[in-house]
Amino acid sequence: MNKNYVRLDENNADDEVLIREIKESYFEKTFGDLIAYMSDDGKYEESGEKALARRVRSTYENASRGNTSVSIVCLTNDDPPQDLSVRLEDRLSEYKPRILRPHSSDSEGDSKVIDISVDENHAGGSSYLYNGR
Repeated sequence: MNKNYVRLDENNADDEVLIREIKESYFEKTFGDLIAYMSDDGKYEESGEKALARRVRSTYENASRGNTSVSIVCLTNDDPPQDLSVRLEDRLSEYKPRILRPHSSDSEGDSKVIDISVDENHAGGSSYLYNGR
């Protein structure tokens, strides 16, 4: 059965990730909606996952209010994968053909994954993605 997953990290830290399944209908939503969904700490049981979800939620909420800017980078399904910057208000459907990649832990090869990294831009740092306001 085909399943779609999102693997979200903060600051490209592969040692701490949030992984959740998403329904096909989720591709009509925005990356902001997806980050809000992924950062709901009530959906995780492990303390490390809860802490990461809270940090991502805080970054997302600050960006939504215009208090900070964030970088949202997805890996493309190119070989080798490339970084692709997106905005909170961009729809997943616009990028689906480029960012939906085979899920490496799926032995049958039916599952797909979207790899996303969220990074809060600090003063003086690069800001190639902003909150859209």
